[in-house]
Amino acid sequence: MKKLYLIAIGLMISSSLQSQNYIPLLIDSLYTWSWSVDIKGDTSVGEFWTGFSYDSNDSLIQRRNPTSRFNYSYGADTVYLLSETLDTSNNWNVFSRSATAYDDGKIISKLTERFENNAFENSALRTYFYENSNLDTLYLLQHWNNGTWVNFYKKEKIFDSNGNNIEEAEYYINSNGEFDYNRGKLFEYDNANHRVQEIRINSSINGEYLTGRTDWVYGNDNLLDTIRRCNYSYPNNGTCNNVIMATYDYLGQDTIVKNGFTWDDGEWRYYGKELTFKGQEIYSSRPDSVIFYYYWEDLLTHIPTIRRYLQYENLGNDTIYFKEEEYNYFGATDEWFLTRLIEEWYHLKTIVNVDNTEDFKGYISIFPNPSKIGQKLTIKTELTNKDDIEVLVFDMQGMLVSRSVLINQSSFPAPNQEGIYTILIREKGRLIGIAKQVIIK
Repeated sequence: MKKLYLIAIGLMISSSLQSQNYIPLLIDSLYTWSWSVDIKGDTSVGEFWTGFSYDSNDSLIQRRNPTSRFNYSYGADTVYLLSETLDTSNNWNVFSRSATAYDDGKIISKLTERFENNAFENSALRTYFYENSNLDTLYLLQHWNNGTWVNFYKKEKIFDSNGNNIEEAEYYINSNGEFDYNRGKLFEYDNANHRVQEIRINSSINGEYLTGRTDWVYGNDNLLDTIRRCNYSYPNNGTCNNVIMATYDYLGQDTIVKNGFTWDDGEWRYYGKELTFKGQEIYSSRPDSVIFYYYWEDLLTHIPTIRRYLQYENLGNDTIYFKEEEYNYFGATDEWFLTRLIEEWYHLKTIVNVDNTEDFKGYISIFPNPSKIGQKLTIKTELTNKDDIEVLVFDMQGMLVSRSVLINQSSFPAPNQEGIYTILIREKGRLIGIAKQVIIK
């Protein structure tokens, strides 16, 4: 079902944008606005904002909105959080606090205490257990009851030899204080470690039963071809009834087409498509735009219904601005209306000098350094495949000076002004090196 074009694009649209593969950003503020109309024609508007503050080490110290604020502090392998809410008298009142403990970067426990009767009291304890140091095989939630910790919920995971999660099981405590199986999932993977199947399981007084299944199909190019979902009837007779399906076409380097189908009267019925246009992928994997089309079967035509536009802008002074706009089409008036707006302001995170970064030592270097204005710079790397190297050059103010994609070569021109520059190098979207480059006349 997939047309054979080559593309490498990530479609993870998320508000959490800190990734090792992009220019590191720290969010300073977030504003969201939405507009909707109900079936009676009544409209409503919603607004929300969040602000963030950091210390000199770029560690988050406060997250706040109009009615609550969350204050962070840090100890040895522990993050402390104090939560406050704003009352009707415009006074801030402590609501709860928590202490999250880490070991070698992995969360191992989180203690939450509620503030009641002018004192902190234990509320919940979350504990995480690992196998082979990095596979989270057990999560346990306990509640404080009559002066002792009482089990409430647990989630178990099983992994295969490749580190893939192949089974999950969730349990709740019954009236006898014992864990009862509640629901779970089974996963299968192909030889490339792509997840290709998920089976969902529930439990009742009559025993366990299957509820649904999702299948993923990948092509020989490791690109997703098809997602198909079905639901099992109850009581389970072994048959999974088709529900929805999506197929993917990859057009050139910049566009993904997601085709949508529903199961209707014994056959797949096409209802529309979603076009995703690749973004610059400098600060995140967010796309440039997404357009949704409804297929009008009677007229054999596509009608655009939603348009979503996403854009980053460098405002200077280490400030990055992001905006996402969503427009919906209203056929009754043949008009497009703005229905959602997201605005985010970031500052550039302090970049660690490559000389102090163990991961990059002996892996990549740029020469000559220093170099002259416009001189050819050469990347020396241990990579055997050099057909997709991307070079991003930033000045001391954090402004993007140039961006080069090196095809079967390892050289690029130095900036045309003297100064000290930060150079980030990515290989197929993965950050592989950070270097400082000095340019002289």
